[in-house]
Amino acid sequence: MNLLLGLIASVGLTSPAANVINNINLNNAIIENINEYEKVDLTKIKLDPITINVEGISAKSEEEIIEYITLEILFASNDEIIVDALFDYLDNPKLWSLSGYNFVLPKPGESINTKLYYRPLGGHPIYKGVIATELTIKNGDEVIEENLKDYITTTNLGTIVNPNEDLIYKLVLDKNPDLKLNMFEIKEYTYDKVVLEGKEQFKSQTAEIYFKSQIKFENSFKSKDLSVKAYNSTQYQRDSFVLTHNPVFGKNNFTNYFSTIRFDYTGKSAIENQSSLLPLNHKGTLAHNIGSGKQEIWNRKYSGTVNWNESMAHVQSKWTNDNKLEIVFDVEVRAYASWINAYYSRAEGQLNIDNVIIE
Repeated sequence: MNLLLGLIASVGLTSPAANVINNINLNNAIIENINEYEKVDLTKIKLDPITINVEGISAKSEEEIIEYITLEILFASNDEIIVDALFDYLDNPKLWSLSGYNFVLPKPGESINTKLYYRPLGGHPIYKGVIATELTIKNGDEVIEENLKDYITTTNLGTIVNPNEDLIYKLVLDKNPDLKLNMFEIKEYTYDKVVLEGKEQFKSQTAEIYFKSQIKFENSFKSKDLSVKAYNSTQYQRDSFVLTHNPVFGKNNFTNYFSTIRFDYTGKSAIENQSSLLPLNHKGTLAHNIGSGKQEIWNRKYSGTVNWNESMAHVQSKWTNDNKLEIVFDVEVRAYASWINAYYSRAEGQLNIDNVIIE
């Protein structure tokens, strides 16, 4: 038994059970009232489940861990036979077999539920059967991992007008007051979603925030009042206005999300037939498919035998070589009259553009 005291000191056992053993006279831990001709059947003795905390123990090898756990089981038991049998195991390990738990300690904050079986070998002079124990081996209190998503209360930001990185950061924080800037960074931007990647205690965690995007131009376009008057000639005037948009999240993300340019327009046009000028006011909202080529806003023409005239307005969108989107609005008027004509050929046009939106 003196060997056991040396083992306890060598593995650095500091649990309450280990402290108690120092005050026990191990020579008194003997089997009493047992008929020497009849072995004690350990299977008949049932043990309650035991929880053992291995946090901070200095035991490293399998042998040291076995000793620590055995002592914890021993001092948790109220049965003298179990106590004596486990002392016997510690003194005479070659007379016993051990199975069940693999004696790998759980990680900090984690626990392992397992079973451990102490079986005296057939040649044991006193014991037979098995000591079966249900164990919970824990390494400190459970560590509850913080989840980045728990700090996000609003996952849909609604519609963002003219989105960019700074604006999205601001809206994410404004809509989620529990979320702090040092908890995350945005790693992936599109026009309907961003991916948040956790920092510090949230490292390797991700979360997604959704929204809709709209590009709105503050510019309004008011063309010149165009007017041509032709006799024995061709007269032509044109005025145009170009809007340029540079996709902040790249052309591919832009074209994957946006499809339409919508705008309001007003204007006036006039063409001349053989006898009089025919004016007309224009007003409406038009949807233009991005990259679909030139689209008419209006197109008025007169064609006679010796003269013709026209008033037209268009919208067109195209990509530049540096992946910028150009939206071109134009109005143009033309008139022609031959020298044998008895009167002038006239055309007029004026175009106003407002509320240009990409959606």
